[in-house]
Amino acid sequence: MSSTLITIRWILFLLCSVISAHLVNSLPKLEHYEIPIWTWVDGPDIINQTSIIDINGNNQQDREYPGARSGSAVWQDGNGDVWMFGGEGFDRKDVDDNDNVTIETSIDDDSTELLNSLWKFDMTKHIWKIIYHRNHDDDIPTARHYAAVCGVTDKFILIFGGLGYSAAAYSDMWLFDLQSFKWHQLLFTQSSDIFPEARGDTVYWCTRESLWIYGGLGRDRKSVV
Repeated sequence: MSSTLITIRWILFLLCSVISAHLVNSLPKLEHYEIPIWTWVDGPDIINQTSIIDINGNNQQDREYPGARSGSAVWQDGNGDVWMFGGEGFDRKDVDDNDNVTIETSIDDDSTELLNSLWKFDMTKHIWKIIYHRNHDDDIPTARHYAAVCGVTDKFILIFGGLGYSAAAYSDMWLFDLQSFKWHQLLFTQSSDIFPEARGDTVYWCTRESLWIYGGLGRDRKSVV
């Protein structure tokens, strides 16, 4: 190895050392900033908790909250409130005014199921509220998990795809109208429109005007692009 090459390497090493030292010294001192910590906000601290829904609809005591679940589609609107759709977990228990459980739909304490309920968490009041629970008489999205979600504040929420039972994957799109509080399926024709193949567990991003998706798992849980 030539002496010139060795000299150049030493110069680069010293230059990097000087730059690194400058960057470290220019970093703000940690003691000047508060270190954020996790804080318990709401909900039970037990496993396999089913949803609690006020069957009278007045929810005066703010007793509603979703049961344990995973794979839900979550979106935060412009007001700061959090919306949550579907997932896999535990369904509901209905309570009356005396906190007596009147309906329990979960099969048993260890059985999960796919869900299609819609919940809202009020970031100001720190309370959950059920917005739409499954109703077999209505045209609503099939129960699923790992769907993509987007929306426009105070106008609508948009759901795309997701994974279902028996390795099923969906490519349907649903709109929940925040004025009428009803679901509407958006229909497309293969001959005139371009649309992504069925998928769930996709990487997605919601902007003010668009829902962006990338990749995910398709039918039989095979990767898609």
